[in-house]
Amino acid sequence: MKKIVALVITALLSACASEPYAIIDGSKSNPADDQNVDVYITGIDGQRYFDDRKWDTLTPGHHDIQFTSSKADKNGNYRYTSVPLVLKPCVRYSVSAQHASALRYDNKEWKIVIEEKPIKSCESLIKETPQNADVEQTTAP
Repeated sequence: MKKIVALVITALLSACASEPYAIIDGSKSNPADDQNVDVYITGIDGQRYFDDRKWDTLTPGHHDIQFTSSKADKNGNYRYTSVPLVLKPCVRYSVSAQHASALRYDNKEWKIVIEEKPIKSCESLIKETPQNADVEQTTAP
């Protein structure tokens, strides 16, 4: 149900958008890998979030994003890491947490995995500039 709501909201945002955007999506873990889990977005550019946010739409450019693994350690604690990213326009960033071992029930050793995919509905918003806009063209008589 959450994925359907996320898709509907994404479609609505893309329909109303007038500027290129990027999407961070932490709900795209690999179900075939037991140690690859979803991440929560717990902070963007110094602003902290305390909800179960797994995706967000952002303006392209530099952002510092804090991700928290959805896998708790044996004491119920969650670990987070901050990642500086330069987001490209009209790109969906699928983010997940890759934990080190299936044998240890510990989330201290993990890294962020990021995959980039183009957002087709956004690509028409990218303004193309002429390659030779500063070159004056003349025609011979």
